[in-house]
Amino acid sequence: MGTNGLVSIAERLAELAATRPDDVLLESLGTTRTAAEIEIRSNRLANFFASLGVKADDFVTIALPNSTMFVESVFAIWKLGATPQPVSPRLPGAELEAIVELADPSIILGVDPMRIPGRVALPHDFTVPDDTPET
Repeated sequence: MGTNGLVSIAERLAELAATRPDDVLLESLGTTRTAAEIEIRSNRLANFFASLGVKADDFVTIALPNSTMFVESVFAIWKLGATPQPVSPRLPGAELEAIVELADPSIILGVDPMRIPGRVALPHDFTVPDDTPET
């Protein structure tokens, strides 16, 4: 718990994963995730995103469709102290480029890297390396 008595979303997720690990927190398109699964998966994503340069106070642009990966990525970004910036995955090129230019995110999720040259971008079907830590 923070010094002001507030609990961050990441802290609350960790608490739920420890005390109620089998509670289903997310259902999407036939996929369910428990508190423990989201905690582990968002930790791996946070470690992966950090390895790509995401740090506290950064923006991360997310152009992923509504999905478990979207939610897990948002938790991961919060765990790093960064700010998720969701945009539509159907956003036309010029609009996406303008948003990226303005926000200057550390990474962009859900976008073909060729679409935004000179930026760290991960396609919508990116995978986290198997050796990425879960804690």
